[in-house]
Amino acid sequence: MTVRRTYARLATTSVAASLLMGTMGAVATSAQAATYPTITLAQAKTAIPAAKLLPASVKLTAPVALHKTVNAIPCLTVPKQVVLKGATGTGGDYVGKVTSPVSPKYIEFALTIAVFATPAKANAAAAGLLKIEKACPKTKTTMVKGATETWSRSLGTKYAVGAFKGYRSVEHLTVTEGAQTLHVRAYEIYLVRGNVLLSIEEVGGATAVNGKEQDAWRKKLTTLMVKRVSALK
Repeated sequence: MTVRRTYARLATTSVAASLLMGTMGAVATSAQAATYPTITLAQAKTAIPAAKLLPASVKLTAPVALHKTVNAIPCLTVPKQVVLKGATGTGGDYVGKVTSPVSPKYIEFALTIAVFATPAKANAAAAGLLKIEKACPKTKTTMVKGATETWSRSLGTKYAVGAFKGYRSVEHLTVTEGAQTLHVRAYEIYLVRGNVLLSIEEVGGATAVNGKEQDAWRKKLTTLMVKRVSALK
């Protein structure tokens, strides 16, 4: 299971899939004095929401499943897959009515819960990703088989929702190949509490006018996931 696997769907004919596959963004964590319930993988699966609870009229692309491993690529400009040591996971991919990733109306959400044996292991995994992320260039342009691919990051900051601590970012991808240009906006939130790490990802076609709507969806997704995981006992 690869976190931010949504990017795999965005490849145009000449864009390297290795640069568009899933990634795990940076997570800022600290030692937690409070004690939270230990969440099992089976419990985590029940927290993945039905599509009807999400904004943008999306549908699940496949049934929610359990995964024995969780992988991440914390830096897209220097893509290297990292295994989140000791993590198992569950998650759902959701796509809107427009399924072509080159459309400005394209929208996809990926919600993932990585489960660790202990809070210490969850925090250690997040800290390792943060170390890689800090060394990641904020922008890079690459030529890939005739296509010009530019990644840029407009936001990268610590983030907290109640007891869930982490990191969120906004990234932009522009791919130009001949007369075709693809613009994508990606929101990423990574939050740790206790023995779980939440990945909340939104990828959509980017225009000059849809940023506020997409950010509102990002907030709704975050509130929903935090509420559902918090309800697990």
